[in-house]
Amino acid sequence: MKIPLPTRKLIRKLVEPRSKKEDIRRREFILNVILLSTIILASAALLRIIVDVVRFHHVPGIPARIALIIIGILVFLYRLSKKGKIDWACYILIFMFTAPISYTVFVWGPDLPQAFITYSLIIVMSGILMGTRLAVITTFTISVYCLILSYLQSISIYHPDAYWRNRSADFSDVIVAVITLSIITVISWLYNREIEKSLKRAHQSEAALKKERDLLEIRVIKRTKELQKTQLEKMAQMAHFAEFGWLASGIFHDLVNPLSAVSLNLEQMRQEDSKRIESIKPHLKLALQATKKMESFISAVRKQVQQTEINTYFLINKEVEQAIQILSYKARKANVKLIFNEGERIKIFGNPLKLHQAITNLLTNAIDAYHKSSLGKTVQIKLYKAKNKINLEVCDFGQGIPEKNLEKIFNPFFTTKDLSKGMGIGLAMTKNIIEKDFSGTIAAKSNKEEGTVFKIELPMKKELIKKNGQKLKSSKRKSDKVLSLTAKK
Repeated sequence: MKIPLPTRKLIRKLVEPRSKKEDIRRREFILNVILLSTIILASAALLRIIVDVVRFHHVPGIPARIALIIIGILVFLYRLSKKGKIDWACYILIFMFTAPISYTVFVWGPDLPQAFITYSLIIVMSGILMGTRLAVITTFTISVYCLILSYLQSISIYHPDAYWRNRSADFSDVIVAVITLSIITVISWLYNREIEKSLKRAHQSEAALKKERDLLEIRVIKRTKELQKTQLEKMAQMAHFAEFGWLASGIFHDLVNPLSAVSLNLEQMRQEDSKRIESIKPHLKLALQATKKMESFISAVRKQVQQTEINTYFLINKEVEQAIQILSYKARKANVKLIFNEGERIKIFGNPLKLHQAITNLLTNAIDAYHKSSLGKTVQIKLYKAKNKINLEVCDFGQGIPEKNLEKIFNPFFTTKDLSKGMGIGLAMTKNIIEKDFSGTIAAKSNKEEGTVFKIELPMKKELIKKNGQKLKSSKRKSDKVLSLTAKK
């Protein structure tokens, strides 16, 4: 039979707890159910008493006024519960059950069967409503009370009314026992139901927290990687300028000779008269050559400090040559010869400044790989195509990289050099440039005292065009505009 919706709403409103704390809400809900159920049973009993009095004018048992007082006390306890006085209501309710049955035990004896069932109800109610501590205290008190009565009865000091032992139990006795057991079952079911609901909410909260924790960990990891990348880029930029500072003296040294040649040849031309114009041409040619050499140096230097994002087609060969030119003084000072073995002129699409920076980092490491006392020191740069890939190799024959460090060399801030020579971010940035900006790969092979080979593999031009898709034309237009502005400057 389905309960009508208005009735369900009324019942829910009557038993709904008001406390916001989970544990108190559970106790309040069970207490409200017990009180309302007891009020209904007591009201039914009062109604039966009134009907019997009207029909038979006198009925043995509990007088109607006593039943009315009990109902009044139960209503009072319900009001206490609704006002938040849960503990007071629970203590008074337990006492209301304990006092009558204890009096009954005193009158009819401690071995009364109904007494043990009712005491069981009181113990269960005490544990559920007030906790294990009160249940233990109640059990101990009831046990002591029954043991004392039994002992007094055994020594003939206490004489209960034992008439009930000589008569068989009637139907009403069984009904009372069944009702008591039913109340125990209902209270236990209510308690277990509330516990299961709390556990379900706890599991849901735990699952939600776990999900939130996992998402938070993912966000933290992602954010940490972003911060590390940003910090790495800033550190790389600082290291790049520091490296440029270390190379500046060599660059200026290499600029002195062309400047001197220009100055001497112009001075020579100034001293010649117009009749010997033909003799001026060789000096003019030398001056122009020196000027072009200075332009080449300046272009290479600009790439060391420029940070513009330019995506365009460019010659890898030119970037290698300019990197060699920038590092020529450093190489001469270290007595290292830089040899570029180029198979053909190879074009690629991307940011030439970044590839230039990557090549410079590899060449710098190759020069630093030699001991000062080493002889015949060379660094070979190879550029060729193989299997639809552009290959760039930088080979030195220096002291090599220990096997235990070979897997760490691309980690940020890992270095085997002195701090005066590097901070351990050059190779990390090189790997990032090759993989992220050119969709390529970089790997290192090394043998102790035999040298190290860094090999870069880049996709061919068609593969890059396919990957960049519609960005190709816009990037090219942007690069043309930037190059045009640079030329005007």
